[in-house]
Amino acid sequence: MQSLKEQRAQSHDRKMLIYAAIGFGCMIAYSRMLGEGFEGYMQIGSTTPQDTFYLLRSFARLFTIAVIAIGGYRNTLRINGIAVVAAGVLMTFSTAIFTFSGNGSLGALVALMAGASNGILLYAWMLLLSSYDMKRIMKVTLSGLVLAGAILMGGPYLPTAPQMAVVILSALLSSFSMLAVDPDFESCIPDGRLTRADLRQIPWFTLIMIIVCGSIGTVLYGMSLEFFWSFSDGANYIVFGISILLTIGASCLIMLRTKLWADRVWLPTFVLLMCSLCSCFLVAESVMPLCMGFLLASMFCYHFLHWMIFPAIFHEIKVPRHMIVGVVLVLTNSFLVSHLGGITARALPESISSLSSVAGLMAVGMIILFAVSWGFMGRTSNHGEAERIERIAVESFEQLKSENPELAQQMEVAEVEQTAAVAQPEPEPEPEPASAPMTIEERFEQIGKQYGLTAREKEIAALTAQGFSSTYIAEKLVVSASTVRFHQQNVYRKLDIHSRTELIEIANAQE
Repeated sequence: MQSLKEQRAQSHDRKMLIYAAIGFGCMIAYSRMLGEGFEGYMQIGSTTPQDTFYLLRSFARLFTIAVIAIGGYRNTLRINGIAVVAAGVLMTFSTAIFTFSGNGSLGALVALMAGASNGILLYAWMLLLSSYDMKRIMKVTLSGLVLAGAILMGGPYLPTAPQMAVVILSALLSSFSMLAVDPDFESCIPDGRLTRADLRQIPWFTLIMIIVCGSIGTVLYGMSLEFFWSFSDGANYIVFGISILLTIGASCLIMLRTKLWADRVWLPTFVLLMCSLCSCFLVAESVMPLCMGFLLASMFCYHFLHWMIFPAIFHEIKVPRHMIVGVVLVLTNSFLVSHLGGITARALPESISSLSSVAGLMAVGMIILFAVSWGFMGRTSNHGEAERIERIAVESFEQLKSENPELAQQMEVAEVEQTAAVAQPEPEPEPEPASAPMTIEERFEQIGKQYGLTAREKEIAALTAQGFSSTYIAEKLVVSASTVRFHQQNVYRKLDIHSRTELIEIANAQE
C-alpha cells in the first residue's frame, strides 16, 4: 500500500506532465501559426503576411537558435526564466500588434521580434524534453500533439476576437508552463562541449535518415501542389490519417520494445517516404489524392516525430546537448524546405517536369545515400554502439538491484564468495602488515583538495568513477540528470580530462 508521501509525489508528477503537455502543445500550435503568418486565423482584408514577412520571421528564429547553440557550447549563454517569460510576452505583444495593424509600419519589427522569441522557446522546450526519460517524452509530445491539432483545426472557425485570444493564450502558456515544470531551469544549464567519445556515441545514421527522409517528403509535397493544383481535389485524408497513425505507432513500439532503438527508430519514417515515392510513380488523376495524402503524412510525421525521437536520443546517449540541439533545430526548421518544392517545380526543365520523374531521381538518390551512409556508419559507430550496449547493461543491472534488494544482496554475497574461491592468495612467510586500501570516496577527497572540487562534485565524481549512470546518480542524490551532467562537466574541466576512463585512471593513481 502506498504511503501518503508517495501518493503526493505521484500526483505532483502527473500534474507536471499535464503542464508540460499543455505548454508543448501551445508551443507547437503557435509556431505553426507564426510560420503561416497567422493565415486562417486573423486575416486582415487581402493582406498576405506569409509572403511579406515569412523570410524575416524565419531568419530571426534560425539566427536566435544559432546564437543560443554557440553560447551554450561555450558555456557563456544560458536560457533562464527571464528569457522565457520575455519571449512569451513579446510573442503576445507581436500578435496583438499584427491583429490591429496588419502589415503596417511595424510589420518588419514585429516579424523579427516574434521569430526571435519563438526561437528561444523552441530551444528551451527541446532541452526540457531531453531531460525527461523516454516514456515521459512520449506522454508529453503525444498529448501536446492532440492539443495542438485541436487549436490549429478549430481556431479558424472562430470569430476574429476569439481567434486572437486563442493565439495569445497559446503564446503565454507555451512560455509560463515552463516556469511551473522547471522553475529553476535546470534543464537549460549548459553542459559542456562534445568530445570525440561523445561524437562516437551519437547515432548519426538515425539522425541523417530522419532529417533527409522528412526533408524529401516536404519538398515533394510542395512540388505536388505546384503540379496538381489545377485538377486535383487535394490530399486523401483517410490515407493521410492512417499513414500518420501507423508511422507514429511503429516509432513508439520500436522505442518501447527495442533495447537499441536509437539505431532503428528511423525505419518507420523511411518506409513512409518509400510509400510516398512509389505513389508518385502512378501518374493518373484518380490516384493523385492518394499520392498527396502520403506526402502530406510524410511531412507531418517529420515535423512531429523529431520532437519525440531526438530528445529521447539525447537523453539516452548522455552527451552534452546544447550544441547538438541547436544543430537539429536548424536542420529540421521548415524554413529550409517549406518553399523549396514549389521553387524546384517551377525551375525544372520540361523533360523532367513531372512528379514521377523527380520521385524516380530522388528514389535512386535515397538508395545511394542509404548504402553509403550505412557502410560509413557501420565502420565508424562500432565503438559508440558498444558503449551504449555496455551502459544499457549497467543501467539494467542497477535497476534490477534497486527493485529487488534481497536478490541484489544474494548476488553480492555470491560474487564475494566466488572471488574468494577463485583467487585464494598463497601464504607468504611473515607477511608485512599493510595499510587498508583507500576507498573511492577517500581517493576523491584527496583529489578534491588537490584540484579544488566542491563537496557535490567529489560525490558525483566518486559515483561516476564507479560506473553508475547519470540517471542512477540523479535518483540517488535526488537531483535532476542535467544537474549531474553539469557537475560532471565541471569535474572534467577542473581535472583537465574528457571521459570517465580518464577519471578512473586519476582515481586509481591515488592508491
